[in-house]
Amino acid sequence: MQSSFWEDFKKKTGWDSISLGLFDDEKLVGGAAVLRFHFSKNGHFLYIPQGPVLDYDSANAEQKFVTIIESIKNNLVSKENDTSHTSHLRIEPRIMDIPSYFSAFHRASFDMQPSYTLLVDLAQSEEELLANMKPKGRYNIGVAQRHSVTVDFEPCTQEDLALFYALYLETSKHHAFTPQPIAYFSSMISSSASSHSSFAFARHEDRILSAAFIITFGTSATYFYGASSSESPEFMAPYL
Repeated sequence: MQSSFWEDFKKKTGWDSISLGLFDDEKLVGGAAVLRFHFSKNGHFLYIPQGPVLDYDSANAEQKFVTIIESIKNNLVSKENDTSHTSHLRIEPRIMDIPSYFSAFHRASFDMQPSYTLLVDLAQSEEELLANMKPKGRYNIGVAQRHSVTVDFEPCTQEDLALFYALYLETSKHHAFTPQPIAYFSSMISSSASSHSSFAFARHEDRILSAAFIITFGTSATYFYGASSSESPEFMAPYL
């Protein structure tokens, strides 16, 4: 979410953005893709999803952080004579512990992104991956394989989006959550993000039983949206 392709996608969904880079001589040492959303004719807020980005373990991390925030205040926060007022700045850096120099910020009342995640090292062998799973996970993967469930990865096309979204809506009803509109996904796969995106479909014969929307960037792949059918739950397709 701190990449140019994510900025491109968000611009298609009603946001605008500004990229800031913090340099030490000519070396990039930090920065932020700052998104801006106008919630009214005269008001907007600034948002840095998964950022600012810098080495928070470095000795001068506080100085770098303050420099970025001051740059945002001086260059992006609306002045008194501007027609649109900046209500607040929201940050969501990918860190485990909150530094003391975050004291000027207050904990938000809700999370815009998942606050809990799991990281799996894909450099492990398949045997190591399975060994590190809980017994139920290993067992259910085996169940799916014994039922001849297969998983295919497909490029993000509007046709595959239709297949994914039908299952996604079914999942939202079953688990009682508010789904993203199909235009959200359509904008993503029609932007530069499409080269970083793919669908994974778990099939039994010609039926799609489970699906995942996956975004790759750098050395990681993020499984952010998923869906599963109420058909044949005994096949354990989502586990595979």
